Amino acid sequence: MPNQLIFGIGRKRFLVYAIAVVGFGILAASGAKAQTATLTITIIGTGPGPKPAGYRFSSNPNTPAEQRCTFNHGDPVQSSDFRTVRVCPGDKVQWKAETTTASDSGKMRNVMVIFHEHSVLARSGGASRDKIFHSRDGDADGGTPPEDATIEHKLHEYHIFVVDELTNRVYVEDPRIIIGTGGK
Repeated sequence: MPNQLIFGIGRKRFLVYAIAVVGFGILAASGAKAQTATLTITIIGTGPGPKPAGYRFSSNPNTPAEQRCTFNHGDPVQSSDFRTVRVCPGDKVQWKAETTTASDSGKMRNVMVIFHEHSVLARSGGASRDKIFHSRDGDADGGTPPEDATIEHKLHEYHIFVVDELTNRVYVEDPRIIIGTGGK
């Protein structure tokens, strides 16, 4: 009888330890995967031009890139005006244009084109990287940078071109993104 009691307690203890080991293993494995985000850069195409009035930036989840991947000491920081944005491999980067709205419909009428000379972003589900992203009337378009040492820790200038079809104004500028390394 005492042996069965000890054996029963030992089995329970073994079961608790086994569950703990499996649980920590799952946590460690899930922690190894980098958290990614959807970054939206809104180009504010209002004012006299030719440069946009500014940019608005949002991140979902709202976790700074520095907490999701690694940047070198000499890498430029993200600027407060969002003309330079830090991006992690695997993040979805998308742009959309915000221009004047029609008084009768309340809708924007615009065309936005983003041109990347270095082809650093791939469309969702695609293996090849694209140079051109475009949208109309405030819709978003963009892609995801892969993990690739040839594009990491370098400034990637891109060219924006937005046409407000209601005011016939054109907005152009050359902002930049910088891509970090891996995940933390």
